[in-house]
Amino acid sequence: MIGQIVVRCILAVSLCLFLGCNDENLRLLETSDPPPRDGSSDAEDPPAPDDAGDDDDEDGGGGPYDDGDPEDDVVDDDDDTSDDDGLEEEPPPLKLNECPEGAVATFAPDEIYVLSWQDQWAEGTLSTDAEGWYHVYDFSVAESGDSQWNETVSFRVTNATNPTGAPYWENCDGEWWVEDADNDGSPPPGAVLYIGTFWLDSGDNSLQMNHYCPVYRDGNCTSFHRDEVPESTCDSGNVNSAHFLGEGICLVEAHLPGAPPEGA
Repeated sequence: MIGQIVVRCILAVSLCLFLGCNDENLRLLETSDPPPRDGSSDAEDPPAPDDAGDDDDEDGGGGPYDDGDPEDDVVDDDDDTSDDDGLEEEPPPLKLNECPEGAVATFAPDEIYVLSWQDQWAEGTLSTDAEGWYHVYDFSVAESGDSQWNETVSFRVTNATNPTGAPYWENCDGEWWVEDADNDGSPPPGAVLYIGTFWLDSGDNSLQMNHYCPVYRDGNCTSFHRDEVPESTCDSGNVNSAHFLGEGICLVEAHLPGAPPEGA
């Protein structure tokens, strides 16, 4: 502090000797503060650019696309918010009142179905020009109302890029289970229900449909079982048939990172 006062005095004397001690020069000297010793400035720092290393893997979800590395499970860095990069972080709506315009797909045969005591996939071919992650919707696979309470199924879509066909999001044991949707009344006409988010290759993809009841009887994913009506449980003789109709297929583009990792 004393050093700063000495410096200001020397500057004042020098200014008066060379320029004259008029009011304007003295006022200029009074408003000219020396810079801080630490080199800091009162000017605001420029905003930091967006991080080039934003974390885009499925962090902490335990799903097939979690890279398993907790070191990069950080989303609260200096400029990130949960959707800073525009990627989706949770499944889409489970029902749409109508299919939005977008990618087009066809399915053959027109219909596939599975039964409660049928321990195997039903399969058809989904063809599209689209490529990438897509939310797939279809008309309700359940169609028997409250006479069949366990028309619950899961799907896979296999292709060269994703040979296992695993869905991006899961709700039990690596599958996305589509719960029986018509026990309390049918969905409105034209509505489509979410059956999973899958990677699609341009061209032909194999869509596979699996019934829930064999999985339940093996002791897995039991929370999806409906036992309100004993005659339609998975342990009864009820067929609990579920049907996938090709005419109802609906694709909605998903904003998700990259292609599936190899072996997913």
